[in-house]
Amino acid sequence: MVDANLTQKIEVFLQGRNLPRLDLKSETDPFCIVYMRNNRNTKWLEYGRTEVVRDSANPDFVKQFVIDYHFEELQEVRVDMFDEDKYTKPDYVGSCEFTVGQLMGSRGQTLKLDLSNPKRKRQQSLLIARAEVVAVNSDILNLTVFGKGLDNKDGWFGKSDPFLQIERSREGNEWVAVYKTEVVRDNLNPKWQPLSLSMQKLCNGDVHRPIRFIVYDWEKSGKHQFIGQFTTTVDRILAYKENKPYEVINEARRMKKGKKYVNSGTIQMENVQLEKGYTLLEYIRGGMQISMITVVDFTGSNGDPRYPQSLHYLSPNPGQLNFYEAALQSVGQIVIDYDTDKLVPCYGFGALTPGTNVANHCFPLSFNMSNPAVYGVNGMLQIYRHALRSVVLSGPTLFSGILQEAIRQCSAHEITQQNQNYSILMILTDGIINDLDETIAMIVHASHLPMSIIIVGVGSADFSTMEALDSDERLLRDRNGNVACRDIVQFVPFSKFGGDGTLLAKEVLAEIPKQIVGFMRMKRIRPNPQTTYIDTAAYGKHILQQALGNDGGQPIPTPAQAQAPYPGNGNALPQGQYQHPPSAGDGATYF
Repeated sequence: MVDANLTQKIEVFLQGRNLPRLDLKSETDPFCIVYMRNNRNTKWLEYGRTEVVRDSANPDFVKQFVIDYHFEELQEVRVDMFDEDKYTKPDYVGSCEFTVGQLMGSRGQTLKLDLSNPKRKRQQSLLIARAEVVAVNSDILNLTVFGKGLDNKDGWFGKSDPFLQIERSREGNEWVAVYKTEVVRDNLNPKWQPLSLSMQKLCNGDVHRPIRFIVYDWEKSGKHQFIGQFTTTVDRILAYKENKPYEVINEARRMKKGKKYVNSGTIQMENVQLEKGYTLLEYIRGGMQISMITVVDFTGSNGDPRYPQSLHYLSPNPGQLNFYEAALQSVGQIVIDYDTDKLVPCYGFGALTPGTNVANHCFPLSFNMSNPAVYGVNGMLQIYRHALRSVVLSGPTLFSGILQEAIRQCSAHEITQQNQNYSILMILTDGIINDLDETIAMIVHASHLPMSIIIVGVGSADFSTMEALDSDERLLRDRNGNVACRDIVQFVPFSKFGGDGTLLAKEVLAEIPKQIVGFMRMKRIRPNPQTTYIDTAAYGKHILQQALGNDGGQPIPTPAQAQAPYPGNGNALPQGQYQHPPSAGDGATYF
């Protein structure tokens, strides 16, 4: 038996040094793709990507990778670095490989590795990987930061374009970047957008750990000019509050000017507050309900379902699932555990439904708009197969109808401290959407609702448009200038995982806890106290069996008889919010 203490979460930071210049008029725009595998007999699987750092030969990537460190396993990591190009495929910079054990066993948990590229042997580019054990801390530091009298780096005809880079200290006087603000153009007295910084990310939960604020003057070339810096701690920030500004110091200028030098400006912080952070589990324990809506693409580009080449082909071999079935099962079986009534509305788009000759872009797989839900994962799979045998694949690929219906359902429930609900919309699709502008507008609107959107790309089509919906680097903006208030979309191509549904589920659901907690925090909703729960599993099963006429004459337990202390068997409902389990008249479809 392995000691549980040997399994921990670590966060990995990446930096690049001395990267080649691959663009004619500017420096490289580097980003990294991180791959992992557990042994040498399995293929590399993408673990994540960094942000793109514009015009930099020495990038410090802010994106961190949290990895489950298993002492007893061989965990291999490969990092491929590329130069992003706007209109062509990214240029390859180089690659390196290491194991998590090598990283954790190295001095200071730091590795400096050559980025190997057979075509570029002259320039020795480096990747620096640093690791640290993650401390559990969900608190958030809120503050507003503004500068005053910053040095002007743009001469007589302009003013500095300042931005802040926040770094945290590590052993050996090393620093890693954890956050960058937006750029404020032509302003020596900038006021940046209010910051909400995770304490785990900012200082790994240690209020006494040094953190450094560096002020730069942004330059289009990527060679940002250093204005100055100061070092502090969260403990000092909380003590300073709004009373005392920090002096921004440029040591080189101080040495040059001597006693005449005062500072390169000041930074002041206001509205400082350490906010209690909550986890998804705390909301679930307090009775928050998570529901799921599934959507399947029935457009003609999937291929004729009668032939094995089709993405919708139903194999005669028991247990052999097509990609749509595998995605429904792998993601559904995780989310359904948090859905108390287990009723899942299932829809399709892009097909001719029975009795029609025009493509329908939002239809329930039951073909009854007042009765779109099925019970459990098996119900999802069965109604998908039922619908597939009943429709004619058509097109084009339009998301707006489906999103409109999901928004309607989510808007029907008022979210309050007492009534906490959240929906996960999963769309399975094989191609490029044809109503991108309308889709973006609806996602921007949906970002204000208790809703996340998972898009799974099935097949080998070009999904670059879908990537634009997954706004990891900047929030979506519609054509009218409206900006999403948060990122709610997660897109993943199924092919990335070689058809492994378990890995797909892990990837597409990874952002959901953060999105749910972020929404509740935005609405200032806290977890409710943990209460006595009602286990509805047996009760609902008896009602369902009675509706189908096969209950065997067994008595139906009352809610009081079904009552059990948390966690029961995972099918829980808070006392005082009892909802009737499935019955013949509840609007659910059973197969």
